Amino acid sequence: MSAISSLVNKHRPDQAKFEILYKYFHSHPELSDQESQTASRIVSELKSLSPDFDIREHIGGHGLAALLANGSGPTVLLRADTDALPVLERTNLPYASAVRMKDADGVEKPVMHACGHDFHNTSLLAAAETL
Repeated sequence: MSAISSLVNKHRPDQAKFEILYKYFHSHPELSDQESQTASRIVSELKSLSPDFDIREHIGGHGLAALLANGSGPTVLLRADTDALPVLERTNLPYASAVRMKDADGVEKPVMHACGHDFHNTSLLAAAETL
């Protein structure tokens, strides 16, 4: 086994916890510039992971940054998008989105994570836990 595989296996987070989180994000999508609940949930999750995160909220609206200092040396930046698309979900999954929101023009539309940002957020939080 390679050194990197050994390291990942040693520090792998509880995937069941993140499956639940993924299903939450998938079933609660929000359109661009309206991701208040998504941002709030991410902040809540980060706070539950460690008090060492320096969380900066409301960057450009609902954006946030979480800094984790661990001494001198290289800096790593991880990022994820949080918005969903105005698309009707037709997957019939038990956690499928039934959300409807008004877009920037005031037109109500169905909303889903058709682009994978639900998974991006979940993966980033799993990485944060691992770090």
